Amino acid sequence: MNDVPVKKKKISMLLQIAILFAIGAVMIGVLLSNEVKNVSYDLFMLKQKENAESSAEDLAGYLESFPAHDWLIRYWYDHYDELDIEYDAPYSADTVTAGKYSLLMERNPGFIPEYAEIKDVEKLTEEDRKLYAEIEYSRLISRIDQIKKTQNISYVFGVVTEKPYDNQKVLFISAGPGEIRGSEKGQVYPIGTELIVTEERQNAVLNAISGEPQFSYNEDEKYFDYYYPFCSIDSHDVLIVISMYVPKVEMPFYDSMAKLSVMTIEFMALLAAICLAMIIMVILLPLKDVQDNISLFKNTKDSSTVVENLSKISSHNEIAELSSDFASMVVELNAYMIRNEETAVREEHNKTELALANRIQTAMLPNVFPSYPDRTDFDIYASMTPAREVGGDFYDFFLVDDEHLCLVIADVSGKGVPAALYMMATKILLSQMIKTDRSAAQILNDANASICSKNPEEMFVTVWLGILDLTTGIMTCANAGHEYPMLKKAGGQFELVKDKHGLVIGAIEGAVYQDYELRLDPGASVFVYTDGLAEASSSDHQMFGTDRILENLNTDPDRTPEMILQDMKQAVSSFTQSTELFDDLTMMCITYHGKV
Repeated sequence: MNDVPVKKKKISMLLQIAILFAIGAVMIGVLLSNEVKNVSYDLFMLKQKENAESSAEDLAGYLESFPAHDWLIRYWYDHYDELDIEYDAPYSADTVTAGKYSLLMERNPGFIPEYAEIKDVEKLTEEDRKLYAEIEYSRLISRIDQIKKTQNISYVFGVVTEKPYDNQKVLFISAGPGEIRGSEKGQVYPIGTELIVTEERQNAVLNAISGEPQFSYNEDEKYFDYYYPFCSIDSHDVLIVISMYVPKVEMPFYDSMAKLSVMTIEFMALLAAICLAMIIMVILLPLKDVQDNISLFKNTKDSSTVVENLSKISSHNEIAELSSDFASMVVELNAYMIRNEETAVREEHNKTELALANRIQTAMLPNVFPSYPDRTDFDIYASMTPAREVGGDFYDFFLVDDEHLCLVIADVSGKGVPAALYMMATKILLSQMIKTDRSAAQILNDANASICSKNPEEMFVTVWLGILDLTTGIMTCANAGHEYPMLKKAGGQFELVKDKHGLVIGAIEGAVYQDYELRLDPGASVFVYTDGLAEASSSDHQMFGTDRILENLNTDPDRTPEMILQDMKQAVSSFTQSTELFDDLTMMCITYHGKV
C-alpha cells in the first residue's frame, strides 16, 4: 500500500515575504544603527582623547614658559605644607596674590616673576622665594581653572610620584565655581594630598613615564584620566592628568545616537514597504499565474492549455522566460541531477586526495614546537602556508650532531601538485646529503648534480642552506638563487645580508656554489623566507616587499621566533586583505642563545 503524502498547510508567500521584510528592516536598522553608533563612538572618544592631549600639552607649554619652572615645581613639592596659597581667585588687583606681587616687586625692583630664571630666583631672600612660589602657584591655578572651563573637562591636575608608582601626591588641581577644596571625598584636594593608586592607574603611570601617554578608567569607571609625563625631579616624576566625567561626556552622544537610531529604523521600514509593493506587482502576481498553470498541468497533463496560458502572462522580466522554458525544464532537470551527482562524487574524491596530500606534505616538515624542548642554546620556529592545497615551498631543520644544527629553506618552481612532488624529492635528497664533514656549498653542489641528471621536466628550486656551530655561533651558509637572509646582531636590528647567490639548483649541471659565514653572538637572530612573502600583493597590486619585512621585524627585534612569524603573518594578512596568496608563504627564524 502506497503512502499518500500529507499536504502541509500553506502560508501565503506574500505574508512570508512581508514578515521577512519587517524582520529584515528592523534587524538592518538595528545593526546599521549599532554600527554607526560604534564607529561614531570611537570617533567621539578619539576626539575626547585628542581634547585631553591638547589640554595637557597646553598646560605643559604654559608651565614650560616659566624659565624657572623646574625650580618652582621642586619648591612646591618640598614646601607644600608651608605655602600660603590663595586658591581659585581671579588674578586681579584686589586679590591676596596681587598684594604679594606688589610686595615682591617693592622689595626686588627689576625682578619680573614671569621671566625670572633660576639664577634670578636664587638671589631672592628665603621669604621672597616663598612669595614668588605662592604667586606663580596662584597664577597656575587660575590657568588650569580656565582650561577646565573652556575645554569642558572635569579636572586638570598634576601629581608627583616615584617607583613603584603605588601612590601619588597632588601638586595642583583645578576647581570649578562653588567647588570646595579639602581632603574629604568629593572635595577638590589641596596641594600635598596623597592619593591611593589602583593597579590599573599604576600601570597607566608606568606606561606614560615609559614614553606613551595613557588613558585609565578609575575604579567605578565614572572618570577616565589621561596621563601625560611632564618632567622629573630627582627620583620623582611629575605628570599632568586630564580627568573627564564619563556620564557627562557621553550623555549628548547617546542622545543623538538614539534619535539617529529611530530615524534609521523608520527609514528602513519605509524602504521595506516600497520594495515589498514592487515585489508584489513585478514578481508575486506573475508567479501566482505560473503556479496556477503548473498545478493545472500536474492535475490535467493538458500541455497545450498550459502553454497557451503561460504565453499570456504579462511580464517583462525573467518570469516570462521561466514560463516559456517550463515545458522542457523537467526533462533537463532530471539529466542535470544525474550529471551533478557524478560531478559531486568526482570533486569530493579530488578534495579527499588533495587533503591527504596536504597532510602528507605537512607531516614531512618539522611542525612540533618547541622542536627541541631540552635545548636552551637556540630557539627556532618555522611555518609554510601553501597558496593552493599543496605547495612547492619547504623548510627543514635538524641536529646533524649535538653541536651542529642544519637549516634549509627552498622554493620549487611552479605550484600545486607537481611542485609539491618535486619539493618532496628535493627535501629527501638534501636530507640524505647533509653530513658533518660536508660544507653548505658542497651539499648544494652534489644536490645540483643529482637533480640535473634526472630532471626531464626542467624544473628548478632555489635553496638557502646554513649549518650553525652551536658551540661557536658561526653559521656556514650557501645560497642557490634564494632570497637574501636577514640578520639581527645581538642588541641590534634586522638587516639584509646580501650574500653571493649561485644559480638555482636544477638549472645547469656543474654549477658551483660558495660558502660564506655569519657570526651569531648570543641574542643574534636569522630570518629566512621564500619570495611568496616579499611578493604578497594587495588589492591594488602593490607587493609587500623587503622594506615592509624589515619594518615588521624591527618593530620589536627581540621577540621570540614564534612571535616574529605570527606577527609577520598578521602583517601580510592585513596588507593583502581579501586578496588570495599568489605564491606559497614560507618563513623560518632562529635565535641563538649560546651555551648557558
